[in-house]
Amino acid sequence: MDKKSVGLIVFTRMQSMGTIAVLRERGNFNFEKMKPESLPGGCQVTVHGKVEEGETFKEALLREVQEELGETFFNLFHLKIKEEFEKKNFYSKSKTVQTFSLLVENYLLLKGVRLDSSTGSIRLIKEKEICNIKDITEFSKSVGVIDRREITMFPDEIEALEKGFKRFR
Repeated sequence: MDKKSVGLIVFTRMQSMGTIAVLRERGNFNFEKMKPESLPGGCQVTVHGKVEEGETFKEALLREVQEELGETFFNLFHLKIKEEFEKKNFYSKSKTVQTFSLLVENYLLLKGVRLDSSTGSIRLIKEKEICNIKDITEFSKSVGVIDRREITMFPDEIEALEKGFKRFR
């Protein structure tokens, strides 16, 4: 069976920064799997997860948003899911990924997103920082990103990030 995953990049606008993307920065330990996190320090889209057997991409996205960002943000997001999201499909031999983008008011984002030890931290980036993002696959899975000033992501997520910024200019 083809591996499928889904993601969401949340964007917001801040007076002092303009439009920004909210990325997740991987921690050192994965509490869900109870083992060290792979590629610690690397960034990924705001929400990311696997599509389970029998799930549609939209169902998986809703489940992942609730799991990773919490009930308050999920309720906000669930209302907006009816709107049209820009969808980016990435195909390879073994994987299909759909990454969605969403623009939310910053006060809703700051009030609504739940962060805890199992969800990692967030990293806010501006569009001009995309050119500095490095390919995370060039880093050791176990060591990850030592210099946390570096931004690293998977290539398909970088492409989705670029499209999201273009959408919300």
